[in-house]
Amino acid sequence: MKIIEKTCPNCGASIEFNKGDDKVKCEYCKKTYVIEEEKKDDKDLYEYNLKAVSSVSKVIIIISIVSFVIIGVTGIIGLLTIGGLAKGQLQEMSDANTNLKSLDDLDEKTKTEINNKSREILDNDAQVSSFMYEKKEQYKNLGMYFLEYDDGNTIYDVYKAKFVVRGEEKDIYVAVRYENVKVKNNSLFGIQEHNTDTSSDTFMLGFPTNEALYKTITLKTNYNKITATKGLYLEKAK
Repeated sequence: MKIIEKTCPNCGASIEFNKGDDKVKCEYCKKTYVIEEEKKDDKDLYEYNLKAVSSVSKVIIIISIVSFVIIGVTGIIGLLTIGGLAKGQLQEMSDANTNLKSLDDLDEKTKTEINNKSREILDNDAQVSSFMYEKKEQYKNLGMYFLEYDDGNTIYDVYKAKFVVRGEEKDIYVAVRYENVKVKNNSLFGIQEHNTDTSSDTFMLGFPTNEALYKTITLKTNYNKITATKGLYLEKAK
């Protein structure tokens, strides 16, 4: 291949390139030139001119490189995001089938859903019982009991309200029972724990003390362990 020698238009240094090359770069000033081949006559003689790469061309090249990098990075982020979503969906599916192991596993969203459901159940029951007991105040949430089994759990959402019983105002303790609560819950089904002691003044309404409620709960279940939020009766818990 024939080597052509030219002078760098920018710094005057010698530039060498092969016939057929499109571009050449000066090793001294680092300027890049486009090689223009011009035929001089009919004897196959050619003149080679060096034309500097314009700033516009450089900008286009830079923009192309930057665009390629951005597209590549965006694609990688997209794949990571899709992978993260898929992982999150799998984790959510797993959580939906996982029983709670303690009250600490109960997130605020689920706790709020339980509280709202409990108030709805208790308010409806109070309306039914109104012909026997006069309700003097709204139910106040006291906390939760958590009973753990080998293959599940039970949560008792506990409340207190004042009722007039035989002409006397009394604090009545009530609870709504939720069985086998999961880490993530699509639906919650609660049942009020009624006082079934026919000799009690608050029969079918609630319990006269927190301790009486607790004892009723523990007598009905064969649990491994029972825990509770602060303030609930737990003196004789296993």
